[in-house]
Amino acid sequence: MVVFERRSQDRQSPEWAGRLKSELLPSFADHAIDRLGCGDALLALSTLSLTAGDPLMQAAYLGSAAAAIEVTMLGNHPVEQSNLQGWLDTRRELDVQIAARESVPAQT
Repeated sequence: MVVFERRSQDRQSPEWAGRLKSELLPSFADHAIDRLGCGDALLALSTLSLTAGDPLMQAAYLGSAAAAIEVTMLGNHPVEQSNLQGWLDTRRELDVQIAARESVPAQT
């Protein structure tokens, strides 16, 4: 997924009509069983996240997570909160302690 966002949300700002910021968000799916419902899951959770006030990239991340979960199910089934939480718990980039350790340069 490529996420596009305006540099300013103010229509009066000169930046509003300028170039869009973009960010690549690769698929989180390790394997696919059935793609049915993946787009629905992505859009549903992204929309919920944006409605709750989350930043665009966070909403895209959560939507992509829902799609990655959905693609592992046969048929179109709701992504349960417990499934999403379990998936998020396995993500190294979300582990604050690991992220802090990996961002510190090695001592030589």
